[in-house]
Parts: sequence; C-alpha cells; structure tokens
Amino acid sequence: MVFVWYRLDSDQLGYRRSPLLNISVIFLAIVGLPYYFFRSRGAKRGTIATVLFLLTVVGYSALSTAGALATYYGRHS
Repeated sequence: MVFVWYRLDSDQLGYRRSPLLNISVIFLAIVGLPYYFFRSRGAKRGTIATVLFLLTVVGYSALSTAGALATYYGRHS
C-alpha cells in the first residue's frame, strides 16, 4: 500500500523515481520516505511530511501494542 501511494504521489508531483529509491521505499520505508519527502517537496514541506509520517508510525505502533495488550489481558482474565 505504501509503495502504491508513493508511485501515485510521485506521478502527481512529476517526481522521477529511481530504482534505488523504489527499493528503499519497499524495504526500508522509515528511511526511503523521508528522503523522498525532502527531495520531492523541499525543506519546509518535506519536514512537515516527515513529521506527519513519523507520528503515523508512532500512532500505529501504539495502537498495535494496545491491541496486543487488550488481547492478552482479555484472554487471561
């Protein structure tokens, strides 16, 4: 899903993707996407996009942990 979004976004912005960037977005998105944000949007908008991306990662991790804990305590109560 992330790669599909990345392709659609880069097409919309007219940003030319490199094979190395494609691979980094697939296998190491935490590094590849911030690099893409800065290259395609510039410093200010790249920083905003990177902060939003990192907040999304942290939020997803928190929800995943909360779900695992709820399942654990629900099964063992």
